[in-house]
Amino acid sequence: MKAGDKDNAARFGLEPREHGRVCYSVPIDFNPFEAAMLLLRPGCECCDKDLPPDAQDARICSFECTFCAGCADGVLAGICPNCGGELLPRPRRPAAKLAANPASTQRVFKPAGCAKLASLA
Repeated sequence: MKAGDKDNAARFGLEPREHGRVCYSVPIDFNPFEAAMLLLRPGCECCDKDLPPDAQDARICSFECTFCAGCADGVLAGICPNCGGELLPRPRRPAAKLAANPASTQRVFKPAGCAKLASLA
């Protein structure tokens, strides 16, 4: 078994087993898409505006930094102040899927980054 195999197995909640080569036993309820699901953070990192899961004005970068359209299009000019990535419309999760796959309740509020960009404009 290679050194990284145990770490990779643990990362996905799997148990490595050796049978001449490495294979994994997958739990019956394993969903490969669960880990890839967007968090849908509840607010803008700049102004702390509420952004519910169905918000049409939510913008995210590839790291899921989350901003409202007003901040993203205004002071941020479409660029994430955290990573420099492009800010794009956040996909909306269908209401029927929210019960089993709820949006995050963890707010991230970093007004200093937006204020710094505003002072440069």
